[in-house]
Amino acid sequence: LSSSPTQSSTAAACVCNAGYVGANGGTCSPCAANSYCVGGSLQVSCGGVATSPAGSSAASSCRCFAGYSGANAICAACLVNTFSLAGSATCTACPANTASPAISTALSRCKCLAGYTAAGDGVACTACPAGTAKVATGATACVACTAGKYAAAAGSGVCVSCPASTPVSCVSRIACYASGVQGQCPCDAGSTGGSGSAGACTPCAIGTFKTSAGVGTCAPCPAASSSPAGSSLLTACTCKPGFYGPNGGACQGCAVGSYKTVSGAASCTPCAGSSTTLANSSTAWIDCVCDTGFYGANSTVCTLCPALTNSTPPSVGVEDCACNPGHTGPGGEVTCLECAAGKYKVAMGDAACTACAGIGISSPAGSLSLLACACAVGHTGPFGGPCSLCLPGFTKAVIGNAACEVCQEHILPSKAFFQSPTAAALPCNWRCNTGHHYLEQSAFRPNACVPCVVIKPAKNPCAVGEYFNNVCSTSGDRGCRPCASLVGQGHYSAHHQEWTKAACPFNCDLGWKLLAGKCVECPSGEFCGIEEALCAKGITSSS
Repeated sequence: LSSSPTQSSTAAACVCNAGYVGANGGTCSPCAANSYCVGGSLQVSCGGVATSPAGSSAASSCRCFAGYSGANAICAACLVNTFSLAGSATCTACPANTASPAISTALSRCKCLAGYTAAGDGVACTACPAGTAKVATGATACVACTAGKYAAAAGSGVCVSCPASTPVSCVSRIACYASGVQGQCPCDAGSTGGSGSAGACTPCAIGTFKTSAGVGTCAPCPAASSSPAGSSLLTACTCKPGFYGPNGGACQGCAVGSYKTVSGAASCTPCAGSSTTLANSSTAWIDCVCDTGFYGANSTVCTLCPALTNSTPPSVGVEDCACNPGHTGPGGEVTCLECAAGKYKVAMGDAACTACAGIGISSPAGSLSLLACACAVGHTGPFGGPCSLCLPGFTKAVIGNAACEVCQEHILPSKAFFQSPTAAALPCNWRCNTGHHYLEQSAFRPNACVPCVVIKPAKNPCAVGEYFNNVCSTSGDRGCRPCASLVGQGHYSAHHQEWTKAACPFNCDLGWKLLAGKCVECPSGEFCGIEEALCAKGITSSS
């Protein structure tokens, strides 16, 4: 807390550090609040109009009180019509047409002069219109001059009495006229009527105003605003409930989802939670109803609709939640089902899904529109149908509205034809003409359809249960083919010499016999073997 020069020989050489005070060589204590200590035994006061924290080490720690300005413990009182906050280096001038006493400590001490008014203290004030006056300082309103008194200029602090000889019809809030001659005594601002005869002036009606004296008419307030009777200022026109905007300016309706209950320039209030209004310019919170996708009897408590459902305002109960487009069902708490592939549903509700009409057309599950119905592979037509099969020799490999294209992958050989398109045969499949069969290409010849000839191989190439077809079919096929199915229990045996389909060899299983070309179960008392054509009489069957 203290220090001394090097090679000090006595305790008196120990001097208190800055921010502390005490006798040299003695105990050092923190400098007291509202003062500063530069070191040693001297403690300096901030001067009575400034403050500093305990332990301050320099005059710069002394901050002037509010209402004073300066630095380094040198503070001066703010003059009239100025103010300062604590610690300010300078005093700030009051706003226009306001005044404050000396040593003012806040902007709010700046109050409107007599003849001027504002919404509150500490802001610039505007002059009272001619025909009105304001005696007191502060934010009070201007008051219209009473009968027999006038204020000729704006910013008047008092209304002046007209001479006693002035005719009643010539007394205006802004002037006293010399006589009651017709045309010389106009109606005051805020009133309209004749040219000065007694009783001819009437206050402007509600929703109108007149800013100057004379025989002119009162003007209507801007749309969606109104004013009190006898209004003399455009700013007396304020937006009606359900509308917002500056006083005297254009008013706009509260947007959907908000409301406004009072007249004036206040903003619209948003509806609570998940609620909205059904139209613009709502005037009360009761106009708020649960928003799209929610339901509830009270707009302050809105519940989300179940999955795959939606609602349109106003929706009160869960039963108002209907299945979304692309889904069907009763809605509410019952699960909605996605429209199956090949169907669609455009609107919300419990209606059934509509099937895509025609052949070769389908749509993905959950489709929302007829245009989701697209032509399948091998079919062509617009979205939504109708679709038709590609012609023979044409193909289409994608789903949609594309046109069929000429087959490119297969070259049609001579003596062949393109198959008519079916579910089992694509348009580019082809077959040999009747009486011809397909000859696979080799290094020496291309694919071709050649005339059929009866060819019987030297050795049966077919498996058990097959026969050799040596005659071209209408499709041009030849070679090994399966034997016809049998009725009954049996199996095919080794090949016979005859390979035609009519002579497919087979034998009946044990316990079965051949009868009329079919295997039938042996009757009781008969024995039937695999190679037996007839059952041996008198032997009990083993089956």
